Amino acid sequence: MTSAAESITESLHRSARQVTRIVSGLVPVSDYICSRIILTTGFLIFSLAVLYVVSRRIGLLTLQRKLADAIRSGSVSAGDMLGKVQEGPAPTTNAPPMYDEL
Repeated sequence: MTSAAESITESLHRSARQVTRIVSGLVPVSDYICSRIILTTGFLIFSLAVLYVVSRRIGLLTLQRKLADAIRSGSVSAGDMLGKVQEGPAPTTNAPPMYDEL
């Protein structure tokens, strides 16, 4: 019984290899090249999009960190920031910048 099962399994594997060889011979080489070019281009565009999103997110995190540090140091209060957001940009003044050194 086992030899019959092994024989059937071997013939199935052999026929699968033959079908694969026949099908791969029917597909022209140019289709492989086009497929690889399309896949490579798609992967490149996807990678650039991921890089752009990550860089924008890191930039927002850096801005958020700077704002949090400014609030913690006392140079800007959270209420001031909320008021500025609600009112819009502040008018420009000619006062020199204040550097708070500890």
